Amino acid sequence: CGACANACPPRLITLHDEDGYRTLKFNLARCTYCARCRDVCPQEALTMSDEFETATPLPNDLYITFELKLVRCRECGAVVGTQRSVNKVLAELPEQIELAAEEMDWLNLCLQCKREKALHNAIPVTEVIK
Repeated sequence: CGACANACPPRLITLHDEDGYRTLKFNLARCTYCARCRDVCPQEALTMSDEFETATPLPNDLYITFELKLVRCRECGAVVGTQRSVNKVLAELPEQIELAAEEMDWLNLCLQCKREKALHNAIPVTEVIK
């Protein structure tokens, strides 16, 4: 989601979307070990440990890069999130819930398109009262 990049005081975490992927880069040579990245991560994807040292003879050991496939809104093409985050939502649904394909449609829509779809498919209050 990028919360870690926003919270990092030395700006060692960068995030950018390009060619269907979200790329995260970590430059550990700049890390001050403040743990703000860990504290703000809603997925608890980052951890801190006293077992790791950044002492290395190879400066390239201090750079971590990884890519996550992006999911785009099927209506407007805006970035919804990463495939990993969509898979996590699906995995956390209770086992007894079986969703049809059309009920899972909201996972492939951006916030704006979700709002428009909800307004378009809204049930008039008079029908609910009856």
